[in-house]
Amino acid sequence: MERRESENWHIVGTISEGVAKEIGLNAKTPVWINDRIIKHIIDEHPEMKTPDAATSFAHKVVSNFDTVFTQKDGTLVLAIEGVGKSMVTYIKLELASENYWRVKSAHIRPTSQLYSYRFKLIWEKKDKKKPVKRKR
Repeated sequence: MERRESENWHIVGTISEGVAKEIGLNAKTPVWINDRIIKHIIDEHPEMKTPDAATSFAHKVVSNFDTVFTQKDGTLVLAIEGVGKSMVTYIKLELASENYWRVKSAHIRPTSQLYSYRFKLIWEKKDKKKPVKRKR
């Protein structure tokens, strides 16, 4: 799917060439989000109250993910894992004249759900720090 010039697109990061190769891709590619997906994130996930919050959230995950899962349809789930909840951004590779990753959604998800039948772990950061459960 080509990115339409009539849509407002924002780059939220890239997947580095090293990580891309480890998860079966050829090269570093940009990750883009458009206003339609930002609206979806705000409408479906109440913790995201503004377009800036949704874009910043996706950027944070794309820039700092420590695990990657895949879904049956080829969607990648980038996650910053926490003890109880994880920050996730779903991305789909769009093969076009300009190959790019398109954000499909982003939100907080229970970490236990990432290890369910719906997702398959395909990459984990080396020397990943385990999340610490803080005492209150």
